[in-house]
Amino acid sequence: MFLPMPSPKVLGLYKNYLPQTPGFSADMMGWMAKEAERAKLTPVGYTGGLMFDEMSVQEALQLNYRNGQADFVGVVEEGQFGKVHSMLRKGTCDTELATHELQLMFLGTTGFRFPFAHFPTRCSEAATLYTIAWEAVRWLLKSNFKVIYMCFDGAQINRTFVEMHFHTADEAVKARFTMNPVSTEPMVFLMDPSHLIKKLRNNIYGTITGKRCLIVDNKVISWHHIRDAFEWDFAANSKREHHHLTQGHMFLDSASKMRNSLALEVLNEDMLSLLKKYRQVMNLGTTIDGTISFIENTAAIIN
Repeated sequence: MFLPMPSPKVLGLYKNYLPQTPGFSADMMGWMAKEAERAKLTPVGYTGGLMFDEMSVQEALQLNYRNGQADFVGVVEEGQFGKVHSMLRKGTCDTELATHELQLMFLGTTGFRFPFAHFPTRCSEAATLYTIAWEAVRWLLKSNFKVIYMCFDGAQINRTFVEMHFHTADEAVKARFTMNPVSTEPMVFLMDPSHLIKKLRNNIYGTITGKRCLIVDNKVISWHHIRDAFEWDFAANSKREHHHLTQGHMFLDSASKMRNSLALEVLNEDMLSLLKKYRQVMNLGTTIDGTISFIENTAAIIN
């Protein structure tokens, strides 16, 4: 699906339109602005990225009383656009309990970060995410925060969201940026760095299961080298070179493959130090140089 850029007239209306979407709040944006002022942000600190991600939550329904009125908490609420998308997809707009929470956070270039909105969902559709993300950009701009990139993980919904900005999926892979309908400046799409590190780890892990054969400059990159170094460190050293490593780092299942921390700890400087020590003590020559070269690069990225 390709959504063309709106006309200049529509863009002007979009900038000034303030729909009453439950996930966004003028009070929350005011709180964010006050925190930025208290942190004494420089002008460049008001520029940054929009980070968004969905996390699973327990299905539950609660009554929340405020100003004499009772509201249900725990049902799907993605705003008016989300209701329209649900009606188009399902032909109905029944109330559903939320299973996930879509969280949005601003991350400034100087380190200022603030979670400013959340939406209860049942795994958002890309079309709903499209409207929520661009509305978030507009809300931020209204509060003097400028968004120059969006960052997310590699879930299918996020990839589809990116593709919606281009004529073809191939064009989306090559371009990775589009025009911003709120400020008419380029908007860059970024994959979450931790997600990319995790994919690097999963690919090299595939070498031990026979799914991958990684060779660069005639040097083999193999998970066997990492596991052998771990087992040597565990057995030979009373004070281990890499004390964070556990069996969970070495033997992955579907759940541990999704944990960012395990990937970061197995591809960082500590692992690089362990591999070099292992090569020296075991007199391995150039046998594991390919893996060491690989970890040198991942350690630099992680740092």
